[in-house]
Amino acid sequence: MSAVVCEECGLENAAEDQFCQQCHTFLGWDREPSAAPADANRSTPEQRSTPEQRSTVDEQLIATRMIPKIPGSRPAGGANGNPKPELRPRSATGYQPRPDADADADAKATDVDPATVLQVTAPTDAVVVAHDGTPVELALSIRNLSDIVDGYEVDVAGAPAWLRVEADQLRLLPDAEEPLIVRFRIVSQTLVAAGQGTVRLRVRSLTQVPAHQVVGVPVTVPVVDAAVTVRTEPSIVRVTDADTGRFVLVLDNGAANRPARLRLAGRDPELAVTFHFDPAEVTVEPGGSARVRVVATAPRPQPGKELTRSLTVSATEGQRRVEAIATLVQTTTVVAEDPMVELSTRPALVRLPDTDRAAVQLRIDNRAGRQWATVRLDASDPEHVVRVGWSTREVQIPPGGTTDVDVGLTCPVLDPGTEVTRTITLSATDGHRRATTQLSVAQTASASPMTTLAVELDPSVVRRTNRRRGSSSVVVDNRRGRAPVRVRLTGDDPENALAFTFRPAQLDVAAGQVATSRVSFTAPRPPGGEKTTRTFTVAATDGGSSVKTTGSIILSTSDRRPWARVLFTLAGGLAILLGVMLPFVDGRGTATALGLDDDALETALNVELGNQPDLLSVGLLLVVLAGLMIFGLTGRSGRLTRWTALFSAAVLVAAAVIFSGFGLGSGVIVIGLGGVLGYIGGLLARR
Repeated sequence: MSAVVCEECGLENAAEDQFCQQCHTFLGWDREPSAAPADANRSTPEQRSTPEQRSTVDEQLIATRMIPKIPGSRPAGGANGNPKPELRPRSATGYQPRPDADADADAKATDVDPATVLQVTAPTDAVVVAHDGTPVELALSIRNLSDIVDGYEVDVAGAPAWLRVEADQLRLLPDAEEPLIVRFRIVSQTLVAAGQGTVRLRVRSLTQVPAHQVVGVPVTVPVVDAAVTVRTEPSIVRVTDADTGRFVLVLDNGAANRPARLRLAGRDPELAVTFHFDPAEVTVEPGGSARVRVVATAPRPQPGKELTRSLTVSATEGQRRVEAIATLVQTTTVVAEDPMVELSTRPALVRLPDTDRAAVQLRIDNRAGRQWATVRLDASDPEHVVRVGWSTREVQIPPGGTTDVDVGLTCPVLDPGTEVTRTITLSATDGHRRATTQLSVAQTASASPMTTLAVELDPSVVRRTNRRRGSSSVVVDNRRGRAPVRVRLTGDDPENALAFTFRPAQLDVAAGQVATSRVSFTAPRPPGGEKTTRTFTVAATDGGSSVKTTGSIILSTSDRRPWARVLFTLAGGLAILLGVMLPFVDGRGTATALGLDDDALETALNVELGNQPDLLSVGLLLVVLAGLMIFGLTGRSGRLTRWTALFSAAVLVAAAVIFSGFGLGSGVIVIGLGGVLGYIGGLLARR
């Protein structure tokens, strides 16, 4: 058997030995055995293991979703891009155990705790592999936690077939830490679908089996975003005496590694072709292709003619669109049957302002025919609301000639201020063929004059003092209207206390004109000295709607009691003064109240008043009372006036009692009347 020479002391060791028997130096894996023989029994039980104890753990790579490239992966090479010179890459199968390990070493190895042997730290960033097969390196940080020199390698199992994972072997002194390089690259001949998964790496000790640690490394396949290519098979479609042509649309997603969901559409420059796709939306898998059947329908050309149409078929994905061009060649053979008549209307667009009736002329053209054509006419509209009247329904058209038919249209009445456009289809059929033409009717209705009518009062506020009647002008303004209007005027107030009269009560107002009416109203008069404001509404109505305006009348009444007080008081005072000078005693000559002096009082009372001056007189007292009564006008309460009036009445009563010859003369009546008038004047002063 070959021997291995120790690089430290030069001792030859057996090929299966991992440590030198003299200096205990780790001999390594990548070694060239020497030609010297070695004893196979020189290996220790600790240096041998069985293949079952060196088995790997298979883990599956799960591709779940596409994610952007995450920093952390690096190209092939060491930390600075250069490979480590002392390590040589080995296969992902890694180290193969020796078959000559004994059972004692296996029993002892099962007692090893991985936490005391090694520590593995992996970067958290995902490894982004390139589609061109460029290797991407990932450095696993390995730390030797044991007290011996140990070796480590990586086992990978369960990786997808398109992913190649290669790992270096590493040997470390006790308590040493170095990176272990793992390389990832794509080996598939086809494009790999974009996505992300996890590859589980098992880092194991070569001397302390089965001590190992498993770390998960996220692996990302980046998205290759390439446009889908589109082509038609065949590119030229030829049909004869047919309306439809069929071809296949081929969608190729071979340049992208993501699925493409495409929405299909077609168009032609003349907008005469109708496209049908089966299906209209299709999803093309990454690196795959799909075939979609397309049916293009277009009107046939004239008999004996050939028509070439350029068809553009597009596949849209988001904002991206790709197109393919196909050509549809239609050929129609010559037939002996005359072509169908053609229809046209004059005018093609009918406008109906403020009306619901119209008349058009339908022309039936048989100039391309060689025989008489007999057709029956019909009409329809989508809403089925237009009534059509024909001058004749059965029409015969001579060969090479034309015939005109009068058509009457009756549309529904529109609401004021609205408009509508209706499409009417006129058709002619000979029993098995049909010719059609369309007619557009634009119907409008002007806005109601009541919507633009304005009503105003001039003046809107009427003031009246000591009067019950007032008047104002009603102005009906139709200057913004486009049609005449007839309105009737009415008035109303919340209390129903006003009586309205309009002259005239009905107005005809032309478009752009103004009309005026006179309104008179009567209101109850407020109490004296008070003011009342009453609001009212004047409306102009055409029977369906109305336009209103508001106004107010302010009524006030003067307070006549102060003047009546003055008049009654003055009349009472003057009446007393006049009565003093009129006969006071009836039937006794012209004696007045002035004659009832102190002498008459002594005689009447039979007393001696002494030699007093002749100052005491009934007439003089009444004159003083009359003056006081008039002087009472200076007061606000009228009390002095009332008291003097009562005192004058008391004087008359006293005179009637004292003087035995007292009679009811004209002076007494006038004085009594003056007292009554004065008292009334005093009462008018009270609040």
